Amino acid sequence: MYVPKAAAHGFVLTRSIASNARRHVRRELLLNVDVENFFGSIHFGRVRGMFGKPPFSFPGVVAATLAQLCTDTGTELAFHESIVKSFDSYGADVTLGAELVALFGKHKFTVNAKKTRVQSRHRRQEVTGLIVNRRLNVPRIYTRRLRSIIHSWRKFGKTGAETVFKTLDAGRKTRSGASPDIRSHLRGKIEFLRMVRGGGDLIYTKYALAASKLVGYDRPGRIEGAAAAIFEFYREALWVVVGRDALGSLISQGTAFFLDGVGFVSALHVLYPADSSITKWTLIRGCAPYDEFAVVGCTRHPALDLTILQTDARTHALLRGDEGQTLPGQAVVVLGFPNWHTSADKPLRADALIVQQKTISGCKLASVNYPLLSGASGGPVLNAEGWVVGVTVHNATSPVLPNSFLAIEHFASIVGSPFHAL
Repeated sequence: MYVPKAAAHGFVLTRSIASNARRHVRRELLLNVDVENFFGSIHFGRVRGMFGKPPFSFPGVVAATLAQLCTDTGTELAFHESIVKSFDSYGADVTLGAELVALFGKHKFTVNAKKTRVQSRHRRQEVTGLIVNRRLNVPRIYTRRLRSIIHSWRKFGKTGAETVFKTLDAGRKTRSGASPDIRSHLRGKIEFLRMVRGGGDLIYTKYALAASKLVGYDRPGRIEGAAAAIFEFYREALWVVVGRDALGSLISQGTAFFLDGVGFVSALHVLYPADSSITKWTLIRGCAPYDEFAVVGCTRHPALDLTILQTDARTHALLRGDEGQTLPGQAVVVLGFPNWHTSADKPLRADALIVQQKTISGCKLASVNYPLLSGASGGPVLNAEGWVVGVTVHNATSPVLPNSFLAIEHFASIVGSPFHAL
C-alpha cells in the first residue's frame, strides 16, 4: 500500500493546511517559495514515470493507462507529492530551508520570484495562509469577517444577511456551481477556526456560541477543554429541571444538560417517581434569556438512574461524552444547580477527586470528595479535557454511594428508548 511522504500535506487524508503550517510554528526565519505553474508542470510523462517506479512498479501499459486517467480528468493533484519529495508542501506553496533551493532546478520547476519572501519572527510569518509566529492561528481579517457575518445576521435576520452576503461575495461558488447559503458559509468558517485553533479554544468557543444564538442557525457550540473552565461558557450548557404544582410553586428541582449525540439528559429520580402535586415540568436555561420549555416526557430504564428528556428546548451549547476509564485519584469537575430557586442562582462548579468506584447491580458508580446537594442531581461531571465522564445521581446523604456519579457509558443502554409522558 502506498504511504504518502511526511512532507506532503495537500490532498492527503488526515492532513491539511493546518498540519502543514504547524511544523513551522515559532521559527526564527521562514523562506516561502511559490512554484510557478506547479500543477501544469505535472504532465503525463511525470505521472507515468511515477507509476512505473516503487512503490507502485506497474508495467508500462498499466502506468500509461493510469497516467492518462489522472491527467485527462485533472486528478493529478493527488499524485504531485510523490514527485516533489524534499519539501514541506501544500499544493503549490512550499516552505523550505535555503539548502534545498537548488533542488528546484533539478526537478525542472520554475520558482515564482514575485512570491518568494523571507519572513523573520519579528514580522508576521505566514504559511499556507495561516499565522505561525507564536502559535497556529488565522489572520485577523478572518475573525473580523466572521464577526461581521454574525453581526449582519443578528441585525438584519437570516434573509437580510443572506442578501448582503451574496451581494458582497457574488463570486463565491460551491462545487455544484451554486452560490453557498449563509448558514453553510458561517458554519464552514467556524469549523475552520476550530480546526486551526483547536477544540476548546476560547476564540472558537466565543464565535461558535455567538452563531448558535442566531435565529435560523441551529447549530450548538461545543464546550470542552479550556472553555469548560470559563463561567460564561460552561453555564451555556447547563439547564435547570423544575417541577411545579398547579399554583406554580416549586416542588422539585434538578440539573440537566445537552449531551452530544444523545439530547437533553438528567438523572431519572429528578423526574420519576414524582411528587403527586407536580402538574408541570419545565427546563429553564441556565443563563440569559432564562427561557423555559415544557418537558412532556422522558425515558425510563428500570436499573439506571439516567433519563433523556422529551422537550422542544433549543440549546446553544453541548457537551461531549467520554466513555474512557475513570480511576480513583483522578481530578474531575462537578457542575450543577444545587438548591436553585431563581434565575439569579448561579451554577456550582466544584473541583473534586474520585475517591472510590463501585459497580452496583451492573451500574458503574464513582464517588468524589465533595459534598453534593440534591439539586445537582442530573448535572455533568467533567474530566480534565472538559468531556463528560458521568452524571451526578447520589448526594451526600445517599445510602447507596454518597456523592457519586454514574458513568456516561450507560447512556448507550437508553438511547432510542420510548418516551413516557410526565
